[in-house]
Amino acid sequence: MNFNEKEMVKLLRRMNHDFLNHFQVIAGYLQLGRSNQAMAHLKEAVDDVTARHNLFRWIYPTAVLLVLSWQLKFFEKAKNLIVQGNTDLQEISVAEDLLVDLLSSLLHGMYAISTAAGGEDWLLKVEDRGTDYVFEIEYLGKTAPEYDWSSVSSKAEGIGCRLEREPEKGTKRLICPKGISRPGAE
Repeated sequence: MNFNEKEMVKLLRRMNHDFLNHFQVIAGYLQLGRSNQAMAHLKEAVDDVTARHNLFRWIYPTAVLLVLSWQLKFFEKAKNLIVQGNTDLQEISVAEDLLVDLLSSLLHGMYAISTAAGGEDWLLKVEDRGTDYVFEIEYLGKTAPEYDWSSVSSKAEGIGCRLEREPEKGTKRLICPKGISRPGAE
């Protein structure tokens, strides 16, 4: 995954836009004397910053940039890719280039579905579950769209991960094992 200067600036503009929007909304509520709404929006802003901070903790910078770029793509189509998690992926056994390729395929599938489904949102939760890291993707819309995940599943299995699906909920779980050996890692 290669990012050029224009794409990086576009990502930074988007992040700056988010921060400014939060501040403007909070200032507006305060000017109107609506401190409860200002506090609620401040909590939302802190949650957004915390989620981005947790993403920035990942040991693989290219994976961070990948997720941010997909968030931007979703935003440009009036959709949301919400990212939550509190792990740095420090013990992941998958090399950076392989994880980025796998996540790229997964996010591409999500984006294809979201384009077909309309303006619904997606949630990407990344969790440390003891012996594994789980990238759980949940469709937050009403009806989970269909998609052929077989190529993503094959790619995951080829590098020692697995893809679990709950079609009725629109949930996918990419499960990658922990380990001390990451071939190709720095």
